[in-house]
Amino acid sequence: MTAIETYPGQAVPYCNAGAVAIEKGNTKHAKQLLRQAIEIDDLLAEAYNNLGVIAIFENNYDAASELFKHAKKLGLNTNYNEGVVHINKGNYDKAVKLMTKNVKCLEENGKTLYLQAIIASRTKDVEKSLNHLAKAINKDSKLKKTAKQDMEFAYMYDNPDFIALTE
Repeated sequence: MTAIETYPGQAVPYCNAGAVAIEKGNTKHAKQLLRQAIEIDDLLAEAYNNLGVIAIFENNYDAASELFKHAKKLGLNTNYNEGVVHINKGNYDKAVKLMTKNVKCLEENGKTLYLQAIIASRTKDVEKSLNHLAKAINKDSKLKKTAKQDMEFAYMYDNPDFIALTE
């Protein structure tokens, strides 16, 4: 028996199932589940946030932004997702401010350090990008190959420090 079947009048199981559907790439089904969650509880910030994620996947950044603003008003930290919207709109400075706030809260691992390297790269801060990339690779050596092929760092492909990091 699923959580939705056990608790059909509760919004959270619908929201959680929607998040799983997003992860599986089934955004159409995820939207249905998230809308059902909101019908049950229109104060469930996570449901609006997850609909915003789907809007990003659909390249509907204005809708995503509105959904994240609504989720934020309900108390959810949406800085990272808002940052993704701003990256896609080309507002890198705004994205850096939002995402850096969020990244500092996260566990420092290869993935978060790699994200910081990308943020620095997008603002053409080569020194900071290389610094974060070195730390990321130190935590997870598989990121060498990823960075070597990542177009986020394409302008550094001939940089001796970048070459040394990714060899």
